Amino acid sequence: MRIKAFKDSEAGSRVTERYQEIDVLRGLAIFGMIVFHFFFDLDFLGIAEREMYAGGWGIFQKAIATTFLLLVGVSLTLSYARAQKHHAIPSLFAKYGKRALRVFGCGLLITLVTYLLYPQQYIVFGILHMIGVSILLALAFLSLYWLNLVLGIVLIYFGTVVQQNIVQTKALLWLGFVYPGFTTLDYYPLLPWFGVVLVGLFLGKYFYPRGEKRYKSVFAPIPTGWIPKLLSWMGRRSLVIYLVHQPILVGLLLVFVV
Repeated sequence: MRIKAFKDSEAGSRVTERYQEIDVLRGLAIFGMIVFHFFFDLDFLGIAEREMYAGGWGIFQKAIATTFLLLVGVSLTLSYARAQKHHAIPSLFAKYGKRALRVFGCGLLITLVTYLLYPQQYIVFGILHMIGVSILLALAFLSLYWLNLVLGIVLIYFGTVVQQNIVQTKALLWLGFVYPGFTTLDYYPLLPWFGVVLVGLFLGKYFYPRGEKRYKSVFAPIPTGWIPKLLSWMGRRSLVIYLVHQPILVGLLLVFVV
């Protein structure tokens, strides 16, 4: 199912499209993130202790992050394809430059809040920092196709190697090199995670060439009902939900459980 939205601009009225399956997938990732953080908070507050970064929970967490970052790449290819159709490439770069700064700014806000609350393990370079930087970097790769898949796999592999090494400086933390004693509540460096975004760029070009579905039979219409609509709604508001869900979860646990 393809949702069409109409937007007037100084250049006239034009059509922008959203693919509901992408919003639903992002909504599923947001829902999974809320579930993970609920149990993480139970562990962090000492209510029900469990290992959240290993075993099944560790796989679940990485699957959620991977889904988010793949969709970052897919969404960028869709915007790029539509901008090409409307000859609006310069405006696309300005638009995503502002979006990258907004997302990265939200990441800095989380850095500040976690530093004030948890100074021993505050978030230095979490997933919002990662997405903000990735949006800017990915713009240089939008015209590539299969090479993005190759580069993505290489960066993912190289990132797993990098994380095995400890360096004596904090300056390379954003890249994936950790220093002795480093602990944090959330850490998504460019290596290996920017490789996932590049794979998303490839998938976007493969499944949505020129912004159109390649295999319509693969993308069956999303069933109607409140669950798909709720997931789609969540997917369109993922940043806001990301920013507010943890204070709400922690507040509810402190009021009703602790």
